[in-house]
Amino acid sequence: MLASRRGFEETRVLDLYAGSGALGFEALSRGARFALFVERDAVARDCIAANADNLGVANDVRISADEVVSYLRSGAAVTEGGERFDIVFADPPYGIGVEALPDLVAPVLNAGGFLVVEHDPSTSFDGRDDLITTRRFGRTLVSLFGAGPED
Repeated sequence: MLASRRGFEETRVLDLYAGSGALGFEALSRGARFALFVERDAVARDCIAANADNLGVANDVRISADEVVSYLRSGAAVTEGGERFDIVFADPPYGIGVEALPDLVAPVLNAGGFLVVEHDPSTSFDGRDDLITTRRFGRTLVSLFGAGPED
């Protein structure tokens, strides 16, 4: 869904609610130059660090222990790294309200970038101008949002 719209080469990726880091690592394997993983759970962060070492990409990643919404509201994602992101993945646990994610992510997303949100069917993003598409994969929905071009 995303690869046909934008290649991963030389992109900066933000993986929110990262878990094992699978989405960010997949982007790195497809040519992304950097991935920032935001994951509050210590065991999951250790898994991400071990995966980065095992895959030989430890120098291309950073791991944050912050809670996602607080992290995005603080502006730390941009101020710490100095650059915005081309692709943002968000795979939050079900039951967490994700309706505000597109607005929270907008300040850290480069023009022409994308936000990919995995969510349950009870969440609706209908009516948003930045929603490109929503697809169903079994019981899970994946919504793709786009940041507009630079003015």
